[in-house]
Amino acid sequence: MHLPELTMSKVTRSSLALLLVLLAMAVPARAQELNGTLRGLILDPQGAAISNASVMAINEGTHTRRSTQSSTAGVYVFPDLPVGSYTLTVEASGFALRNRTGILVRASQITNATATLALGAASTQVRVEAGADVVQTESSQLSGAFDGNIIADIPIATGSNLSVLNLAIYLPNTTAALGGTSGTGGSIG
Repeated sequence: MHLPELTMSKVTRSSLALLLVLLAMAVPARAQELNGTLRGLILDPQGAAISNASVMAINEGTHTRRSTQSSTAGVYVFPDLPVGSYTLTVEASGFALRNRTGILVRASQITNATATLALGAASTQVRVEAGADVVQTESSQLSGAFDGNIIADIPIATGSNLSVLNLAIYLPNTTAALGGTSGTGGSIG
């Protein structure tokens, strides 16, 4: 009778180990998202929240549309939007239609785009031709993307300066301090 119990115990341990390995592999995959989030507030001219406003995000490259309603606090969220430039269209009863173009959604980042609606009839339209600021408020993580032409124009470094990490100093909000951790190149901060 001890033999079947021993076999069942090995099967249970093996299954548990396999499950743990699969879970460990799934966690890092979340950090490599290729989509971003677009969110913001819908406000009236006095800065009060407008609830139940119809909000639409239109991808300017593919013309795909996503729609949502603002919450009672005036908040809207479009999670998991493909990377690209978007037009935000906002409609609410008693307010003019608002279009905001050039809102850039980046991978693994949250783009905030607040829309202030003007009083007016539904036939009045307000068009804003400016992008939204990408502000990372959830963490202090800095990230960026380089255009292939920018990389090609960087002078070739040799010796101990030949490192991909040296490209980080070309990102916004980074500085290079002389004498970094290895004595050459500097540090990011």
